[in-house]
Amino acid sequence: AIAGIPRDKLIIQTKCGIVPGKRYDFSAEHILNSVDESLKRLGVDYVDALLLHRPDALMDPVEVAEAFSRLKAAGMGCNALSWGISTEERGKVLNFGVSNQNSMQMQLLQKYMPMPICANQLQLSITNCTMISAGINVNTAFDAAVDRDGSVLDYCRLNDITIQPWSPF
Repeated sequence: AIAGIPRDKLIIQTKCGIVPGKRYDFSAEHILNSVDESLKRLGVDYVDALLLHRPDALMDPVEVAEAFSRLKAAGMGCNALSWGISTEERGKVLNFGVSNQNSMQMQLLQKYMPMPICANQLQLSITNCTMISAGINVNTAFDAAVDRDGSVLDYCRLNDITIQPWSPF
């Protein structure tokens, strides 16, 4: 679908971490291999964003941060001029994010990452807007006041993390 479109006209994002039969694998080896496989399938030499797909409460944030750092530094040589980034500065992945992580999970990961978390892909729609309703119903007896996600909306806003809605319709 992207054949023939100049790479600098595309924003490509991919995810890693879910392994059928195993649930999650956020090991550095799996993250690095997942990116290489995605690049090969897409026929590109870098992606604009990589997200950890779903949270793994037992991930090693140091190992994840190390994998992200290696991906940020690896694969030099693609055309980065249109982005204002020299080819010496660009790696296989430009930005890193998460999917469905709460505030504390992101804060734990960010503690070890040398780059900011760019996005959190969260379920958000007219029928699923608990991250908004919890903020509206603060200090009430309504069930909607229960903070089930650690104020993820506020955390993302305070830390310039883009919320990417999934299943918006």
